[in-house]
Amino acid sequence: MNQNQKRNKDKSKSKKDEKKEEKQKDPKKETKKSGIKKYSKSGIKKDSKKYQETKQESNLENQKEFNKESNLENQKEFIKESNLKNQKEFNKEFNKESKLKNQKEFIKESNLKNQKEFNKEFNKESNLENQKEFNKDSNLKNQKEKEMKKIKKKKNKKLNKKMRKSLEKDFDQLYHSKSDQSKDFSIFVSGKEKKEVEFKVHKSILKCRSPFFEAALNESDTSQMNFRDTTPQSMDAVLKYIYTGNAKFDEQKQDLTGIMKISNKFKLGLLSLILENKIIDSLNSSNVCRVFRESENLDSKKIEEYCLDFIGSNFDKIKKNRTFLVLEEQQLNKIIQEKIKRKEKLEMEMFQIVEDWMIQRVVNFYNNDTINKIEIKRITEKLFSGIHRGFIDDKAFDHLQNSDFFSSNLRKVKEIELGFQEKDMKEKMEENTKKLGLVQQENQNLKSKIKNKEKEKKENQKNIKKLQSELNAIKNEREELKSQLNKKIEILRTEFESKWKKEIEESQLQKQNWEIQKEKMENEIQSMNQMVRDQTYKIDNLESRIEKLKTNSELTENFQGSSIIDNYFYIDTLKEWIQDNNFFNKMRLGFSIKKDTRSNDRLVNKILKKKKTLILVKTTKKNIFGFFTQLGLKSKKKQIKDPKSFLFSLENPKMNLPRKFAFRNRSESHSIYAEENILSFGEDIFISDLEKCSSAKFGMDFSLPEGMKSGTLEAQNYLVSVNEKSEFDIDEIECYFIDK
Repeated sequence: MNQNQKRNKDKSKSKKDEKKEEKQKDPKKETKKSGIKKYSKSGIKKDSKKYQETKQESNLENQKEFNKESNLENQKEFIKESNLKNQKEFNKEFNKESKLKNQKEFIKESNLKNQKEFNKEFNKESNLENQKEFNKDSNLKNQKEKEMKKIKKKKNKKLNKKMRKSLEKDFDQLYHSKSDQSKDFSIFVSGKEKKEVEFKVHKSILKCRSPFFEAALNESDTSQMNFRDTTPQSMDAVLKYIYTGNAKFDEQKQDLTGIMKISNKFKLGLLSLILENKIIDSLNSSNVCRVFRESENLDSKKIEEYCLDFIGSNFDKIKKNRTFLVLEEQQLNKIIQEKIKRKEKLEMEMFQIVEDWMIQRVVNFYNNDTINKIEIKRITEKLFSGIHRGFIDDKAFDHLQNSDFFSSNLRKVKEIELGFQEKDMKEKMEENTKKLGLVQQENQNLKSKIKNKEKEKKENQKNIKKLQSELNAIKNEREELKSQLNKKIEILRTEFESKWKKEIEESQLQKQNWEIQKEKMENEIQSMNQMVRDQTYKIDNLESRIEKLKTNSELTENFQGSSIIDNYFYIDTLKEWIQDNNFFNKMRLGFSIKKDTRSNDRLVNKILKKKKTLILVKTTKKNIFGFFTQLGLKSKKKQIKDPKSFLFSLENPKMNLPRKFAFRNRSESHSIYAEENILSFGEDIFISDLEKCSSAKFGMDFSLPEGMKSGTLEAQNYLVSVNEKSEFDIDEIECYFIDK
């Protein structure tokens, strides 16, 4: 409370001070508030009592108001302090409660997290256990299901087998029943002692199972058919198959070939395939010849090929068994041809087989009067001649008689054959002697060529010596010229300097004249220097020619027949551009106008399918240019794009030195193309059969020099000198390539 009183006093003092200031500033306000009237100095004493009373009243009122205000302020401050205390206490309690709540929530959350992690681990373990148990159960179920399916399949198979067996039994009983009146068709087959055997069958079953009977019985309403080219056993087996579908046959008791004949006739394709495989599996050395004889009637190339292969690989056993006697002429001839294909020289064995086979035919001839003697003789001659055709040369065969073949007189045959072999040996010896003579002549020619080359080398050496002497003389001349030139230069400089100094002193006009003379003298010096350069250039050319004569003497052989290349400088530049010594060593002149006449068709045919090709062209205006490609021309009317191809110029009045022009290798460009009468190098050069019809548009597909534009007159005349129509005339074309 003391603090509140002090504050109130301070506030009252401050208010009093404020009121005094207001009175000093505006005294009228105070008079209005207090209700005091203004009096003059004379009337102050009269109203002093009233003034004091009013002053007391005003003081009381002011004190009341001040007390009210101070009480209100104190009350407000007290309320504030009490509120602060209450708020602090409330905050403490609230913080305690919030801490407790947060702690509880934190505990709950941590418990929840721990519980979740525990649940996850527990669920994982439980899931693994459950999954293992489930997998075990599912595997057991799957195994049980698979076993049940297998059992069902086995049961179904057994049921199907039972059904088939019951059907086979029923249809077998239907086929064998003799009292069945529904059988409306009869098949007659001739049996033993020419007795006919009757088979009663159902027409509807035959139609359903056999296309042969379906076609035959639809055309006519016959109730019977006769078959004389088979046996009752074979017919019975086929009819059983038609009724039951059973294709089980006994190979030892039943005739499979006879059954297959009927199957083919009745057009039973499945039965024919089964019988074909069974016959092939049952082949042996005792029955193969019989099956081979019947293979023509069975219409089976497969059986025939297997029989021939079996006979060829087991010929010794078949020869001992003598089962080949049942064969006909054509089959025996096929066996002979098969042995000849195998290149097995068994002449004696083959003659013996044919002889035994013919003896059997003669026995049959005496037993059967229908066989003709002339026919037997013809067959024997044909077979024996077939053997000799395979084993003996044609020359020896022409000198043998039919009696030699028939009696199988091998000695005479061998003598004749040996005689012809000796003749052949003599002829071969004569041919070899002729070849030796030719080889010796070639050797002599080569020796003469070697001598000529040695002479050429000696001449080249002489030329080299001459050129070296010339070179030394030129060098001496050059040195003399240099010394003279230096002396003249020194004299001229001294004279010029002395004169120039004097004339400077005399006048400026004379100075100008001496400057003109100085320029003249400098021009003379430049001309002398140019002469020295020309001499050095000649010396360098001579030195390069000497080196080329030493190193490139062998290259001249490839260009000996050339009418375009006449110096080593061109050869060296071409070699430097192409960079392939193998091409230069092996290339040859394949085409030229002088040899092959002017024909683009011939030129194109020569260079077709040649990989690396060099083409040289000489015009009537003595321009020499050409083209080189590594891919070559693969076919006519097909544009070839070779990135490494290039055009070149060897001799041109507009170019001081030879120059190479590379292929631009753009998407639209090509390097070589050929038709009937035209050969083009890109779109730049077109060569025609006709005179003065070849043209040039240089710079289309091949590069131009720097600063030159394609389509201009300068570009058209740069590689070749052309007329107003961009045409030029050809004097010579030469084409070089490698054959392989």
